[in-house]
Amino acid sequence: MKPLLQNIQSLIYIIACVCMLIFIVQCGKISTSEPKTVIVMELDESYNFSHIDRDTGIDKNIDIIRSRIQGAGIGDPDIQKSGDNRIIIELPATADMDRVYQLIGHNGNLEFRLVYEPDEIIMIVNYIHNYPLFLDSTHGNNTTNFAEYNIFHNSLQYSETGMIGVKEEHINKVNTILGSINNEIPNDIPGEFIWGEKLESASDGDYEIKYRQLYYVKAEVEISSSDIKSARASQTLPDITHTGTYVVDVQLTNSGTKKFSRTTARNIGSHVAIILDREVYMAPRINGRIPNGRTQISGLSTFKEAEDIVNILLSGQMAIPMNIIQQYRSK
Repeated sequence: MKPLLQNIQSLIYIIACVCMLIFIVQCGKISTSEPKTVIVMELDESYNFSHIDRDTGIDKNIDIIRSRIQGAGIGDPDIQKSGDNRIIIELPATADMDRVYQLIGHNGNLEFRLVYEPDEIIMIVNYIHNYPLFLDSTHGNNTTNFAEYNIFHNSLQYSETGMIGVKEEHINKVNTILGSINNEIPNDIPGEFIWGEKLESASDGDYEIKYRQLYYVKAEVEISSSDIKSARASQTLPDITHTGTYVVDVQLTNSGTKKFSRTTARNIGSHVAIILDREVYMAPRINGRIPNGRTQISGLSTFKEAEDIVNILLSGQMAIPMNIIQQYRSK
């Protein structure tokens, strides 16, 4: 009888230990659980799509977003579809949100488009400059005064290269002008104005001017995202003329290589704008035919920026446009 009693006591003790262990584990889970950052993305309703495109597009976008975040080493996000027009992304609160926004905020649309020649740019600027919009009453006339917003207007940079730079404080004004005359540009110079990707600096005596460069590019897309075979981030070595910079080396597909070879052969001396999501990252001069399909996006600030652009390009373009509409923290 005594051994039986001892066995029962031992069993009770074991059960009590197991229950205590379960309680400790559960408490540990509660106390050590990390807060989460939640991002809500919504379809851009200005985009024309059918209900089928909407569902398929959201599913593809979820795969692309997961690929970009995982590819950057940020972690394994929890991504769910919400209704028929939203995506909910859950990440650790410790995640670098600036980098996450860089990754998921880009549509991933890469374009190579030729920049118009200086005389053509000056012609279109003069046309816009004299277009009657009554936008600037301070000048006492009925023109846009568009040319006067170009800090290079009276310089050799403008007359020889067609370079347009707009002070940071005038960017919204210029956008208003361009939006107002968007459908009035002459048909013999079809194209559009696209801003440079970042603010640049220029000296004006004792002052430093912050400005963004504005490019007038041709309507035809020479190379697009679908022409990319591979891409990798690297750093160029410094030389006599410049310090080392972070770059993205791009290799085009066979068809992309052929197209780029034809484009560069026919446009030696012209500039080609490399555009990612409607921002010009660079516009190098074409010095000769490029037959090997290799090109480069340069002038990037950090190696992480270069890596993120590679990640965006290789994950593919978003199936349908989406906007980030909300961010909040939860547990």
